[in-house]
Amino acid sequence: MFDKKYFLILSLLLIVICTLSAVSANDDVADVVAVNESSDAITVNDETADEVAINFEQDLEKSVEETNDDSFVDGEKLSASQEDSKLTVDQSNAELSMIFANWYSIDLSDTTIASDKQQTIKVYIKPSKVSGSYGYDYNFVVLDKNAKAVYTKQYQSTSTTEKTYTMTIPKNTLTPGSYVMAAFNTYDNVVMDSAYLYVSGNAVITANNYYSSYMSGATMTGRITDAVTNKPISSINVKAVFTKGATSVTKYYTPDANGYFSFVPPVGVGTWTVTFSPSVSHIGGSASATATITKSKVNVKAKKVVEYKGFKIKLKATVKSNGKNVNEGKVAFKINGKTYKVNVKNGVATKKIKLKKIKKYKYTAVYLGNENLYKSKVSKAKAIMKKRQKVKITFKKPVVYTGQIKKIVVKIKSRGKYVKGGWLILKSRVGIEKVKVKSGKVTLYASGSLADHYKGTNGIDKYYRKTVTKKWWMKYKPESHKYYAKKVNYKATSKFKCDLCGKKSTHYHYSYGYFVVYKYKIVVS
Repeated sequence: MFDKKYFLILSLLLIVICTLSAVSANDDVADVVAVNESSDAITVNDETADEVAINFEQDLEKSVEETNDDSFVDGEKLSASQEDSKLTVDQSNAELSMIFANWYSIDLSDTTIASDKQQTIKVYIKPSKVSGSYGYDYNFVVLDKNAKAVYTKQYQSTSTTEKTYTMTIPKNTLTPGSYVMAAFNTYDNVVMDSAYLYVSGNAVITANNYYSSYMSGATMTGRITDAVTNKPISSINVKAVFTKGATSVTKYYTPDANGYFSFVPPVGVGTWTVTFSPSVSHIGGSASATATITKSKVNVKAKKVVEYKGFKIKLKATVKSNGKNVNEGKVAFKINGKTYKVNVKNGVATKKIKLKKIKKYKYTAVYLGNENLYKSKVSKAKAIMKKRQKVKITFKKPVVYTGQIKKIVVKIKSRGKYVKGGWLILKSRVGIEKVKVKSGKVTLYASGSLADHYKGTNGIDKYYRKTVTKKWWMKYKPESHKYYAKKVNYKATSKFKCDLCGKKSTHYHYSYGYFVVYKYKIVVS
């Protein structure tokens, strides 16, 4: 009889051979993976447990490679076939074993622990029948919001008992915050299960008082740390509530890896009380500061604008404060005895108006000011209305023989100068074409078609028209309001030319059959 230990080893070797054969049989199969990239937001409008949610299929798999060195040999990652054939040593019973992820299951549950006390995490493990007496081997990892491992513990057991185990985390190992915990199978790096880990405790928040002008760009800064260890807290957002009288504004800010956060106050002129606190309920702590904001000066610059009669002219002014675009308040434009008040958007104010006369107008622009920004000085500029120009289209009349292709140059001018920009739209035998006008010249090609000349047959004789003239049109469509559109009709003439011999008048040709020679006539009239 075989010893049970040798029987198990033989069974495992058979599994390896079958696995290698399966891998070899599928060498020609390739998988395609698409990855979408996303960017991190600096300011968060709300914080829940989802702030630490991670794409486990990508980020957790990457993290295990940094914490588990068993899958690397001489600095190189094992291939699929090599990894399947790798044997690990079960240290408890000195038997060779291969511990695959599907040989057992792990269930992690969302839980809350205190940061300043030694805590235990419950882990339910269920080995499968195929695992025999080999047990299980996995890494317990805690990851922060950036999927960086902040705590790792390897767990090994040869027990085949289905039960709940405990994993101990020493006190003050993790700062208060929200994390993700995951179990990675040591042998094949599979994420077995994951859950949220909430670490309770108290935070110390410090922040400076703020004093600056509106839209100055100056930042208010602060820091959040663990009240027990003074370590920075970066796994949660900081909630900031700005209060002035009955007005309240709430914002959330993300600390960096060292616990620091900075921001430009999102509120208007006045003195605000700012209350800071952790954005999650399982962490205590708060702090207060003041933010005093004063009015800022505004610079307005009216722009010179040009338009052509028949179109509305657009008055324009740029509005800035402390070198930044203003996005509030109104600008007043004055022109031709009238005043127009318009809103400022992204540092620009515009207004379209109709001016009848062709001349140079003067107009002014002034920012009217509001509770946050002072009224600006008056800025002056010109608004010029010009006369539109007519264009002239010239070209040589297209005359071609059938089967011939001839280049035709179309010239587009205004006041003796070539017109640049716009399009030339051409109607011809092939349909409607649209060509971009770059230098005032457009090159076209005319061709003669024998089909246009064909009249019919009489017996075996063929009849053609000597000359065919058709009427078409072309149109210049301007790119700007400077020029009028222009449309002209033109005639294209095609003259007959025999495609067999090149003769241009009536003549004969022969056609050869099996035993008969046919003589037929090409009649051109």
